[in-house]
Amino acid sequence: MLKTYFRKFRSLLIACALVASLVFMAAPPDRARASGTVSSCTESALNTALTGGGPVTITCDGIITFTSTKTIAISTVISASNHQVILDGGSSVRMFSVNPGISLTLQDLTLQNAFASSGSVVSMVSGGNLVIENSRFLNNIAATDFGGAIYADVIPGGMSSTVTIRRSLFEGNGAGLDGGVIYIDGGQTGTPVNSYLNISDSTFRNNQANIASNAAHGGAIFANYDITTNIEGTIFEGNQAGNDGGALYSMDANGYRKSGQ
Repeated sequence: MLKTYFRKFRSLLIACALVASLVFMAAPPDRARASGTVSSCTESALNTALTGGGPVTITCDGIITFTSTKTIAISTVISASNHQVILDGGSSVRMFSVNPGISLTLQDLTLQNAFASSGSVVSMVSGGNLVIENSRFLNNIAATDFGGAIYADVIPGGMSSTVTIRRSLFEGNGAGLDGGVIYIDGGQTGTPVNSYLNISDSTFRNNQANIASNAAHGGAIFANYDITTNIEGTIFEGNQAGNDGGALYSMDANGYRKSGQ
């Protein structure tokens, strides 16, 4: 009788162990979310950190050269506080493509030499949220179209776009058409989306929207349809456009407020 009892007990333990192993196998893996750090300034390390969304903290000093565009499918914050980090597009690729309704924040970074037809550093084509703080955008090019560094578009009647910039420098960027640095579009007249462009304590210097083209507007910024633009404490100097708006061109926008320089 005692042997029978131990056999049953042993069978129960085996069954429990089997169930536990199945539960463990079925459970989703604890993915390496972007809440970790990037301690090696390599593209592969950044790619790994971007998996899963969340905060990415870069703790190395150096240049990360992009060979492919990073798709931001989950809201992400990339920060390099207290480090000298350059994200370089190698004059060949767009850096970030932001999915509809997603947020991307870039902090304490230099982003340079990105290249695309439009929005060479960041492209948001169906609404989203972009925040830039304490960063430098240098020599980024949209070769044929809009937004030398940033392209923020929407679907009429869809989700809005918000671009917020604080304490940042934009220099030497250019576009083949409108918006040497930023192109932001709120949809179409009569289909309000109410997108927003907020800029404070920043500098836009020597950017251009194709000075050889009479169709190019907004040497630094082009704000098109249903955009509310707020600019405070910001310097514009040496920006040029082939047509109107050496610094800023705003067409059919909701409102525009500028204070400071």
